[in-house]
Formats: sequence, C-alpha cells, structure tokens
Amino acid sequence: MRNFGRRFVGVLLIGGLGILGGCGSKFAGEWVQDGTIGKDGSYTPAPEERRAALKFEPPATVRYGFYQPRSDAVDPESVQSTDYSTTNHRSVAQFGVFTAHPDGEYLLVTGPVEGTVRMVRVRGKTVFPPIVHMPQLSHGTAMGPDEALAAGYSPDNEAPIAP
Repeated sequence: MRNFGRRFVGVLLIGGLGILGGCGSKFAGEWVQDGTIGKDGSYTPAPEERRAALKFEPPATVRYGFYQPRSDAVDPESVQSTDYSTTNHRSVAQFGVFTAHPDGEYLLVTGPVEGTVRMVRVRGKTVFPPIVHMPQLSHGTAMGPDEALAAGYSPDNEAPIAP
C-alpha cells in the first residue's frame, strides 16, 4: 500500500509537469510556406524568392518572417512576434487575424489573404535567427602608440594628456 501512494504521487507529478509545460503542442516548431490553396481547391506552389515562415514557441509566442530559400534562413530584418492562443482542444491556433490548424503533415493558415497558406514543418536545423543579438562592442579602429600619443592619450592607460 505504501508503494501505491508513492507511485500515485509520481504519476500526478509527471502528468502535471506535462500539462503545465505545454507538452505535445501540435504547433511547436518552425513552419515554412509550401504553397497556397485557392478557394476553388487549386494548389499553387510558393514563390521561390520569399516565403512566409512561422515559429511557434510554447506556451504562447509565435515569431514570423520571410524565409529566403537561397540562404535557407529567415531574413532577420523581417522577424516579428506576437502572442497566440489555442482553441478547440488545442487544435486551432489564433494569432492576430490569422488562424492555423494542422492537416496531416501540413499546417493550414487562413486570414485576410486570398486562399489558405499551406506550410510544412522544418526538420533539422533552425531557419530562424536567434532572439538575442550580441551588440558590437567597438566601432573604432586600432591605433598604434604613436597615434595614441598624438591623439592625446598618455602611455599605460592613464588619464588623457591635457593639451
């Protein structure tokens, strides 16, 4: 009886962590536009130059931008983010004026655009740039000791020499 109590608590703990952590999200990961499905059901492949891309980050953030097939990456200048929520037992995601739902191996996104955007999940490496960018620490150019003295700096990193 004592072991039953421990097992029961263990199952509750593991199950609770899965629920709180958003385990098993159908949307999590990166998606790239594959094409468009028209209102008449016709499929049009995505343009080669620029495609829409989404990255769902549970529990509630979606990043979006333009995927560049030639560089196999999302243009960092195009990336934006917003919150998303799920409905219908987590089978539909809504962000802004768009809704998305999985359909087999595809993600179908509808909104104010003509037709439905069909997206495929990205496998392997990430195509989105990192969220944090390290700032460039210096914009100057290196100078030698003679130039530093001519610019008014004293030797050994002391205070600048007064003119």
